Amino acid sequence: MNSPTAAGHARTRQPVRVANPQARGEPRAPAVTPVTITWGVSRRALGEHAPAGRSPLVHLQLDIDANALGAWSIRDPRSAKAVILGIADGDPVECTPAGDCLLIRSEHIHALIRTAAETPELLYARTPIFQTLNIPGGRYQVIGVELR
Repeated sequence: MNSPTAAGHARTRQPVRVANPQARGEPRAPAVTPVTITWGVSRRALGEHAPAGRSPLVHLQLDIDANALGAWSIRDPRSAKAVILGIADGDPVECTPAGDCLLIRSEHIHALIRTAAETPELLYARTPIFQTLNIPGGRYQVIGVELR
């Protein structure tokens, strides 16, 4: 690239090389602690979205991986069959430590998890996933929060 100097002379700019650890094969440090939040939902309420199996209560699950990307699935706890929803797969999730809590924010979830206790506790969650899946009602029981 050429750019004029103060005296009006052109000079050539050289590209700057930036070290990229991944280019050298070095592993990338995880962006966040992986998180799984699981809700219990009746198979009947899920209709066509329910996985194969006979459990009357299935698990709607959000997994946030170490790269802060979210994915939704529905799992039958008895048969271990799962349906990956493809809703918001790869959705970037912002995970911010806030004192003894973890604040989770994305287009598809806002949640607050207390992490100081031996067992993580979901204090708050708001998500449009139930409306997206046409599941009636408004409140669903969280049956598990896991930090890995």
